[in-house]
Amino acid sequence: MTTWAMRKRWEWITARVSAGESFVREDLVREFTITKQTATATLHRYREAYPGAITYDGVRRCFVRAGQETKTRLAA
Repeated sequence: MTTWAMRKRWEWITARVSAGESFVREDLVREFTITKQTATATLHRYREAYPGAITYDGVRRCFVRAGQETKTRLAA
C-alpha cells in the first residue's frame, strides 16, 4: 500500500523528470523534510512501481528521465 505522502513524493519526481529536470536524493530530503533513508526508499519504490521511468546518470550523478542519461564520460 502506498501512503499519501509517498504518492506526493512520486508526483514530485514525475513532475521533475517530465519537465526534463534532473534531481538528486538530497533534493527529496530538502523538499519533503525527510531522512536520507526515506528518500532512498522512495526512489526504490518509485522505480519498482514505474520501471524504466527514471534512471541514475552516473556521469552527472543525478536521476533523470530514462533515455536522458549521458551516454559517454565527460573529458576530465
